[in-house]
Amino acid sequence: MRHVIFAGCSFTHSGDSWAYCSRPATAAPIDDGYLTLDEVDLNGVMLFSTDYDLTNFTLTNQAALHKKHYGYHDPQYESVNFIKSCKLLPVEKYRICFAGNGGASNPLISRAVIDYIDNSKTPVDTIVFQITGFARKEVLVKDKDIIEKTIKRNMNDVSVIDGVSYAKHSADLNYGIVKSENDGDIFRRHCANFYSFAAEAEDFHIKTLDHLQLLTQYCELHNIKLGYFHGWDNLPSDLSDYSMKKYKKYVLPYLITDENIFSHYNKTHPDKIHVDLEVNASGETYLGTHPNALAHRQFWNDIVEPFVR
Repeated sequence: MRHVIFAGCSFTHSGDSWAYCSRPATAAPIDDGYLTLDEVDLNGVMLFSTDYDLTNFTLTNQAALHKKHYGYHDPQYESVNFIKSCKLLPVEKYRICFAGNGGASNPLISRAVIDYIDNSKTPVDTIVFQITGFARKEVLVKDKDIIEKTIKRNMNDVSVIDGVSYAKHSADLNYGIVKSENDGDIFRRHCANFYSFAAEAEDFHIKTLDHLQLLTQYCELHNIKLGYFHGWDNLPSDLSDYSMKKYKKYVLPYLITDENIFSHYNKTHPDKIHVDLEVNASGETYLGTHPNALAHRQFWNDIVEPFVR
């Protein structure tokens, strides 16, 4: 039995992502392979159940938005049709686990992967790591009030790894806006103040590359097959010489492709839209920022599946 980890941010954890194309729940019996790493560590809650199929839910939602936005129904968003074109990994040969979550930083995802392997009863032999944005960070938090308020704002902004809570230290906050909010969220104000006046991008870059270096060396030590890829064009153009040296030594040799999900689909289907659809507060649909299901499937079939197989 092969034991595989798929790790990343929302580009990995959306129900129609490249990772779910490996074995959508509608195509195979539910088994223990469908667990997020946090759920394995915390309480063993199933990611899928017979009542809630995340892949089918996501595809159904996108199919409805597609029809509303473009005026016609695309049968490729029907679960059965979608799955027929996925290169599936058989249940009896592969145990699949997931690491990270939506909005997570590279350091957090790396930490989750290593923690899971250290506590796993069965050896992990392959990791596919989707590199996310470099300007992301979490901080260790013990204050229950901060944790509760952060979860209330966005449940994905708090991650628990081996009993330790990490809250997202948002780098996209404008202090001029946040200071006028009246929700008493001091932690959020602190984040906005820090990133508006004191943060240096290079600090984020170095921390990301430190953790990717750690994961690379960890996999070399434990003889684990490791493959990185960029979810989108997110390698900072202003990396220092120090950071670029680390990238070239510890990441570049392990890239499974020099493409990302968007660029690969644009190359193979230059006449098609490669992003998903979202809906605003007024109910209007618009082009989103994530790859659509068809782009994810193409990337899985052409790039990731051959590497894992």
